[in-house]
Amino acid sequence: MVSSTPESFTSLSLPVHETAQPVSLESCIREYTKDDVLDSWHCPKCKRNQKDAVKKLELGKLPRNLILHLARFKCDSSGSVEKIDTTVEFPQISTLWEQEYKLYGLINHMGDSDYGHYTATIKLPNGKWYSFDDEVVEEIFEPSRCSSDAYILFYHKTSV
Repeated sequence: MVSSTPESFTSLSLPVHETAQPVSLESCIREYTKDDVLDSWHCPKCKRNQKDAVKKLELGKLPRNLILHLARFKCDSSGSVEKIDTTVEFPQISTLWEQEYKLYGLINHMGDSDYGHYTATIKLPNGKWYSFDDEVVEEIFEPSRCSSDAYILFYHKTSV
């Protein structure tokens, strides 16, 4: 039995796991889209519980602008929120799902779950990159493609 529920989206919240080694954006996407075996799933059609059902995420039509949120916060057993400082490597140009996307912005979060600071890096239409940190705006060569502070990535589809 197959149950299908189409949904529109412009953003994905990708899991980031704690590890000492850097992880790639592609590995975060693979983790997000991997099959999930459900112990017991209630089928709305036959009204019965199904054992060993598999939840599968398939992305059909991708949006022109794609926002990728790196889920860097987790709750521990006491309910406290902790930041996950794993370094994530992300490309300037990515062929996500066989479609080309170019990075045009990112938001960084420095600090921990209690106290933090956000900065932004944006690529303007003229091709130049700028860093925004409160009142300070600076032109930069290009953003780092490997960061433990990257929090939200903004990509624009270049292929049709």
